[in-house]
Amino acid sequence: MQRKYGDVFTVRLVPRGRPLVLFTRPEHAKEIFAADPEVFSAGKGNAILGPIMGEHSLLLQDSSQHKRARKLLMPAFNGHALRSYE
Repeated sequence: MQRKYGDVFTVRLVPRGRPLVLFTRPEHAKEIFAADPEVFSAGKGNAILGPIMGEHSLLLQDSSQHKRARKLLMPAFNGHALRSYE
């Protein structure tokens, strides 16, 4: 799809559905994930995942709740911890 539509493009999965903006370059993901959590409200956008992920999933939280939960999870994903999982 990137070859046809470029680095950033929008799709609609169902007629008259919400637009889904796709980013294809790693630097885009880095910029989005480093952005101010007060600007992006991923939790609202991911609400459809609630029944699958659970209401307290990091993917469903925004703002200070998201920041707190992420801080709690980060030690499990540092380099030392990841090497020990091997």
